[in-house]
Amino acid sequence: MWAIASLAGTNHAMVSAWKDAGRRDLDAFFAGVVRRGARDIADAVGSPISVVPVPARRRSTRRRGIDLPLLLAHSTATGLRDAGVDARVVKALAIGAGEQRGSSARERWRQASSVRAVGRGRAQGRALLVDDVITTGATIAAATSALQVTFLTVAAGFCLAAAPAYGARAAGQVS
Repeated sequence: MWAIASLAGTNHAMVSAWKDAGRRDLDAFFAGVVRRGARDIADAVGSPISVVPVPARRRSTRRRGIDLPLLLAHSTATGLRDAGVDARVVKALAIGAGEQRGSSARERWRQASSVRAVGRGRAQGRALLVDDVITTGATIAAATSALQVTFLTVAAGFCLAAAPAYGARAAGQVS
């Protein structure tokens, strides 16, 4: 699993503004960041690869007016292609209702179980899962499990930002 940034401090504020405060002006910024990050991992990812966005909940997509993981998946595929990797976006997953924001780790794991494969047989080979933010890993784990019924094998994951591990100290914090 690759993460471009830690979900802490200024990074957290920017991602929150983008995801939760309607800052659509940040779409192009984060798409560019992910595109450049994808170029950096291209050699490790290899070719060919299906770039599979972790599904956003319909309610979140309606509220935001955009499917953020799908935006990042397209940027990831573009960055990989920039580096010579045969990459294409495949929407192979869907998710049920619910809201992860504000949920406890236990609730996130329970809600993530609604991730399911869709469009079986359309894609095959290796998959790179793409999400906007990783907090507990529940959704990525559920997506990996859901893809077991398809012809896609999860090779890796890629996200914009990852929450610091539980109990981890912020950079520069002295005990």
